[in-house]
Amino acid sequence: LYEGAEIRMAKRHLRDTACLIDLGCSIGVLAAFAGERVVARGQIFGVEANPGLIELARANIARNVPHVEAQVVHGAIDYSHEPGSTAQFLKTFDHTASALAADGGSDVAFTAPVVRLSDIVSTANIDRFTLLADIEGAEAGLLIDDAPSLSRCDQVLIELHETRYSGRVYTADELLDLALALGFVVEASYGNVYVLNRP
Repeated sequence: LYEGAEIRMAKRHLRDTACLIDLGCSIGVLAAFAGERVVARGQIFGVEANPGLIELARANIARNVPHVEAQVVHGAIDYSHEPGSTAQFLKTFDHTASALAADGGSDVAFTAPVVRLSDIVSTANIDRFTLLADIEGAEAGLLIDDAPSLSRCDQVLIELHETRYSGRVYTADELLDLALALGFVVEASYGNVYVLNRP
């Protein structure tokens, strides 16, 4: 049941790719399934905010897609803080879920360095890629402020959430419109999970 909609969408709709980037990779389950579409000697780059999940994500990906080079780094996909800063996360009931905390909150479970898609693309010198984005509300910043990096993205599997960004609330439909304005088209959808292709 874990990430059921995303796994079904990945199996049915993702195309072959040489590079897969997984933002918010949690324990690496979705990357392991989507990694079946990564060609031999391809790459998977995962980003996970919860430091307690990183080794498990690495192990799950390595065990299930041994034909690829995989890296999982500690980082929070966050466009509301400056790169180089850290983001704080609340304690939650589920170790595989996390939520950003208000700065200085008392229920902080862990912190993570702020990372953006552009950081990964430039540091690893990535040309073309497929993107997995289950980033629990950071989609607005990704779609608005990281459009140049997304221009290199051939396909994205994304879960859209209503979110507040830069003083404005964006509905899931408005976020989808932002993605379509970047040149993506809807390949498939299930609830608020979408596979978007670049034609």
